Amino acid sequence: MIKNKYKLAIASVILFGAIVRLYLFNLVKNQAHWWDSLAYGSLAKNMIFHKWDSLPFLIHESTIRPPLLPIIWSLFLRIGASDYFLILFTNIIPSITSIILIFILFNN
Repeated sequence: MIKNKYKLAIASVILFGAIVRLYLFNLVKNQAHWWDSLAYGSLAKNMIFHKWDSLPFLIHESTIRPPLLPIIWSLFLRIGASDYFLILFTNIIPSITSIILIFILFNN
């Protein structure tokens, strides 16, 4: 049992935040992507296959979007990661980690 009530409260907030994020992620798992993730996913898949290099959509998206996320996704796609894993790894885990980092920032 945690004796310090402050630490118990923080642990509860972190756990609640993680549960809410994982619940909402699981709730929409049949809807694989939203618009932004579709754009980043298209850029990542194009980095691998180069099938759509001349499409106006991809040319426009590649000029307005930062390249780091599509590069990371393309690396994971090359080793066989699923879309489900990509969303979990690049959206949910950083979101949960941000709760912890905000606690550390405001606790010191």
